[in-house]
Amino acid sequence: MIFELAVAKTAIAVIGTLYSAIVDAKTKLVPQKTVYSMIGLGIILTLASLDFSYIISTFSMAALVFGIGYVIYYTGQMGGGDILLFTGLVLLLPTHPFAQAPETMVISLPFILPVIFVSAYLAMSFMSPYYLARIFLDKTRHFKPNAKTLLTALAMLAFTAWLTWFFVSSTSASFTAGLLVGLPLAAGSLSFAFKNEITKRFIIINLKPEEIEDEEVLATELLDEKTAAILETGSKKVLEQKDLEKIIEKCKKHDIKTLPVYRGSPAFVPFIFLSLVLNLAIGDFMYFVFALV
Repeated sequence: MIFELAVAKTAIAVIGTLYSAIVDAKTKLVPQKTVYSMIGLGIILTLASLDFSYIISTFSMAALVFGIGYVIYYTGQMGGGDILLFTGLVLLLPTHPFAQAPETMVISLPFILPVIFVSAYLAMSFMSPYYLARIFLDKTRHFKPNAKTLLTALAMLAFTAWLTWFFVSSTSASFTAGLLVGLPLAAGSLSFAFKNEITKRFIIINLKPEEIEDEEVLATELLDEKTAAILETGSKKVLEQKDLEKIIEKCKKHDIKTLPVYRGSPAFVPFIFLSLVLNLAIGDFMYFVFALV
């Protein structure tokens, strides 16, 4: 019965995340019905275990992930759909579902941690080189990092080099494993030097207020003082439906034609899906690194 329950929860998690990844890749939106269904089924199946300590630990972990995620969502660093998806995954798979299988290597950590870690690793491995290539292949304009971001990027690059050297020299990791860890971090460091240009060129789009959709992220740092004072957004960047209605009224009243939003941000759920599958197959992120060597 326990094995069958683990299989059912894993199937729900994989199918739900796969469907969410496909929709996110096409529309840049996470399907809310799907993630809410995952959360609901996760709650029901957790209660069905009839294990009081398991129920308390799972619900506590889900509440913690949702709470931290909401703060990240509120400041516009991640979409609300992504946070709900992570919450659903915690409820369905609080630990590796097949941790007792002899072919897996699992550290006793919440399963969501390696899922988040590897999804960020995969996103950085792909997106940083992608945007760097677009910068250097763009012949229409010259990109120049400002002094502050350049110095920060160089400091990050130096730290990445030291961290990679330390990782290889102080552990049994091979040089290949060090490259697997270091190269994405190095690419991320280099892309940080062009962070402002990448954001303005590829990610931020100026839209008419009525064209902005629910839960889009307002680029408040690009608003002039007068516009920011009119909109009164404060520290909140995510525009929910109730915010949009007020903002549209204010823009009409003060003749504000367009607003900058982060509509060009890449879809993140496909990386979550890849991470989920890899961690299910391998066991945890440390073993993931060494297994590829």
